[in-house]
Amino acid sequence: MSLKASELWRAVLAEYPTGVALVTAQLPDGSPVGMVVGSFTAISQDPPLVGYFGDDSSSTFQSIVSADRFAVSVFADSHDSLLRSFVRKDEGRYEQSGLTTTDSGLIRLDDAVVWFEARTQSVQRHGDHQLVVGAVVDFGVSTSDIGSPLLYRRGGFGAFAIPAEAVDARLIGDRLAAAQAAAEVLAPIASRLSRDIAVTALVGDSVVVVGMVPSAPVAPGESPPGTGPLRAIGLSLPFAAPVEPLFAAWAHERVRSFWMERARHLVGAVDRRQVEARLEAIRRRGFGVSVDQDLTARFIGTITDPSAERESYAQIWSEYAAQTIVSTSSILTLSDIAAVQVPVFDEHGQVALVLTVSDLGPFADEDALNAFADTLIAAADAASHVIARGPRGRS
Repeated sequence: MSLKASELWRAVLAEYPTGVALVTAQLPDGSPVGMVVGSFTAISQDPPLVGYFGDDSSSTFQSIVSADRFAVSVFADSHDSLLRSFVRKDEGRYEQSGLTTTDSGLIRLDDAVVWFEARTQSVQRHGDHQLVVGAVVDFGVSTSDIGSPLLYRRGGFGAFAIPAEAVDARLIGDRLAAAQAAAEVLAPIASRLSRDIAVTALVGDSVVVVGMVPSAPVAPGESPPGTGPLRAIGLSLPFAAPVEPLFAAWAHERVRSFWMERARHLVGAVDRRQVEARLEAIRRRGFGVSVDQDLTARFIGTITDPSAERESYAQIWSEYAAQTIVSTSSILTLSDIAAVQVPVFDEHGQVALVLTVSDLGPFADEDALNAFADTLIAAADAASHVIARGPRGRS
């Protein structure tokens, strides 16, 4: 398990509450026994408990119940052949590829959506089924893109997916035009701050850098100076928590849910409470702050690297998400602020563009940070007026 349980436990239980799973145990002679259940569920966060229902008529279930310890592996939609081999009770099903053995000797899926190892805590009868509750002693999430968790319905298995927003070509044009219009009022601010201003827009399920307002005039054919992570026009980042939170902070619940759900598909888990706390802090302040310049650069470098391993995604996401919690506090690490972001609103009060200034030096105190942000907010107000001809949508 590459990620600390203390960081992921609550998020894993929140993100994987139920599904079709393989439950395995070990017989007294050391041989494996397993069955497929359609009723696996996370029961408790504190203490960490999981459970599943079993049929009294199943001899396999009785063997698993009698064991002190069991493993649960949640199937993905890519595990169809493995699942059906256990449903059919194929000979040699425990020796096939795609399975691995835990440190305690239990069989589990090598790349389950999420897996748990638990000690049997209680067995309670409910009609002709029994509910087995286990106290979790170990768990892990997938480190590869294996698809969505399987669900059981109408005698078959299937998966669900959160649909992405369709990309409207007119929206792209509107955002580019808005960025161009905003650049005219942002140029004096970039010059005054001696910092380039990146302009990003939400296009479908990606955040794209659609403009860069340089701090000084740029000769034809030259690139804007600087080494910040949001440097190239056209750079695309996945719209997934905790990336680009300003587009989620003032958005409808549906958009925020998509933002968090997409992060789960990318990295395995999202702590919704922590993320919502950050969004609330952004709305309260009126601007966003990224801390730790080195971590921010590594984070963006990893998520924009098509060759990055999924485990690398999960590791850097865990680091970055933990660090961004600092921005929900009233006490910021003023000596290492990576970027300040402010929203530009359209006529409907939705965030149309986000202005980002990076390559920042240390701030003397929070008043200095707020003064810097107020300058950017004033620029965003002017840009909002230009593109919307209406009042700003801040709450």
